[in-house]
Amino acid sequence: MPVKTGAQAWYANGFAQLQGMRIGFVANQTATIDEGLSTLEALIAAPDIRVETLFGPEHGAFGSFDENVPDLVEPSTNLPIRSLYGTSRKPAPDDLTGLDALLFEMQDIGARFYTYASTLGLCLEACSERGIPLIVLDRPNPITGMHFEGPLADPERLSFTAYHTIPIRHGLTLGELAKLYAIEKHCEHALRVAACTGYTRQMWFDETGLPWRNPSPAMRNLEAATLYPGVCLLEQTNFSVGRGTDAPFQVAGAPYVKSEPWIAALERERLPGVQFEPCRFTPALREFAGEQCNGIRMAVTARDELDAVRLGVTLITTLRDVFPEKFDPSGAIKLLANQKTFDAIAGGRDAKAVCATWRDDLAAWESRRKPALLY
Repeated sequence: MPVKTGAQAWYANGFAQLQGMRIGFVANQTATIDEGLSTLEALIAAPDIRVETLFGPEHGAFGSFDENVPDLVEPSTNLPIRSLYGTSRKPAPDDLTGLDALLFEMQDIGARFYTYASTLGLCLEACSERGIPLIVLDRPNPITGMHFEGPLADPERLSFTAYHTIPIRHGLTLGELAKLYAIEKHCEHALRVAACTGYTRQMWFDETGLPWRNPSPAMRNLEAATLYPGVCLLEQTNFSVGRGTDAPFQVAGAPYVKSEPWIAALERERLPGVQFEPCRFTPALREFAGEQCNGIRMAVTARDELDAVRLGVTLITTLRDVFPEKFDPSGAIKLLANQKTFDAIAGGRDAKAVCATWRDDLAAWESRRKPALLY
């Protein structure tokens, strides 16, 4: 049975579930029915459905911004696009006035700090407060729904990159994540999920038969998405993760790095599922933009064996040990969002000991997420 997204499943019956409704639509360029038809176009063409307002997440409704996103107008329909990554990150009450529902569709990556998960939570809050439903047109988790890794966010460290107390790699689709939010924030009345069909949580994205569309400018392929929950932990430090190169999240480095001793330290950790080779690159964006960086290129060799967050922690601890005068890990606390884990890094613990700090929390997470599972 071929995999169909929630949007494709509802499109097959003419979006009958939405007939007679005035809707807002939170979406980006990944919201599509097929190669030639966007979900917005399908909704506009459907009988007795009125799309009133569009909302764009980080990177915008067209996936082209890498900074704050302004309010825009959708050129083919002249519908207003309210930015949810500008002065406000939550739909304003006035933006929801007159709507019967808010529809949400975009491709997630499966990591807590990929901000579409936060936009989802804030939209659910806004709908609950306004008394209208949030309807999530679900899509697969591209890095499977089987694996969950990393520390849970501390309640006192919640932010736009850590909306809820979930692990870094959460193992849920956005529909399931919305269900978890609704259960734990006591607003189940405000949520409806259009589930995928033919999808099982063991699937990687390239096993679904669905086409890959970059969900953000730097997320260009499934291997980058597989590495992202770990490699991105370096992003708030004095280090480049390859933004502005042809291989974001697949390369990492800095001008002060010497590749050979770093790779030797990484190989002593015997990480399953990944290999390293030396490389040089010059990022065009973010840290060290325009400077030549020495570092590593990472290749996933066994994706079901790779623990991406363990990889990310190991990158940090080996850099701390090999380049103690140059590498500053202090910024990693922002995306780790867990003080106990960061303290283990700052205290000189090795990667194995750092990863042990979240073992009990992940065991609890396995039980905690069960009521939200759809697949």
